[in-house]
Amino acid sequence: MSAIDDDDLPPVPKEKLSKAPSWIMVGFVVGCLFAYVADREMEKRRDKTPVPMPAAAPVAPAPPAEIPPSLRLSQNEIEAIFAQGEEGAVWANDITEIVVFNTRTGKFSDLVEVMRSGPYYYYRSITRLTRPLITAKAEPGALILFTETDALREKRLESIPSFLRPALPKLTP
Repeated sequence: MSAIDDDDLPPVPKEKLSKAPSWIMVGFVVGCLFAYVADREMEKRRDKTPVPMPAAAPVAPAPPAEIPPSLRLSQNEIEAIFAQGEEGAVWANDITEIVVFNTRTGKFSDLVEVMRSGPYYYYRSITRLTRPLITAKAEPGALILFTETDALREKRLESIPSFLRPALPKLTP
């Protein structure tokens, strides 16, 4: 008999057996249970929450025509405010639209189209916005709101899961 039989080996006492495999199995089962419950909860939320359709554009602020000329911001003031926050601008064909907070009227009332040509910016007052406002980046106390194209808005909203999408706030004039 050259091979060792199982009968010839002494029995291993239970105190010397490792308990690590049993704890690994407990962790695996708990992880599987968590994944199953999380998946079911996500399905419930998906079924209950209808996909919100993005509005074409939030309610636009009051047009500048209603503001007396003495209360409108000057081009220099608009240029200074835009220079502080220009990194948030969304450009399409070197044009963007902004809404500037007018401290004289106490609301976002100055609508401006900004065109860039190389290092220079050109400002033009407009009566209404043609693009939707970016309300997700609007910070409390901000002096400027930016717009984005419809295509960029759809692309941005598609990247956010439907149950995490913020409701589109409405701006009152």
